[in-house]
Amino acid sequence: MNAHDLIKEAIAEKGKFDSVYWIACGGSMIDLIPAHELLQREATTFTSYIYTAREFASSGREVPGHRL
Repeated sequence: MNAHDLIKEAIAEKGKFDSVYWIACGGSMIDLIPAHELLQREATTFTSYIYTAREFASSGREVPGHRL
């Protein structure tokens, strides 16, 4: 399944999103930065966050509706 189909399926299932979290390890984070920056500039109904996996796991941050 491609990214477009995954997003379409997620919206159909959840209805809407109030945030997007990009979590990556090492060099893979560089690939997520353009999408994160685009969402930060263009999204009006949700917020985009980007973290390294270690930073996210050690931050104690909770994502509403999800257990980590």
